[in-house]
Amino acid sequence: MVAESSSSAKTVTISQAVASYEANFTMA
Repeated sequence: MVAESSSSAKTVTISQAVASYEANFTMA
């Protein structure tokens, strides 16, 4: 369960990073 939680956390963080990158790219 711990591994699954870590994976989920990583997925969320990566998703947020990608969303921020796309937002910045769009704004630029």
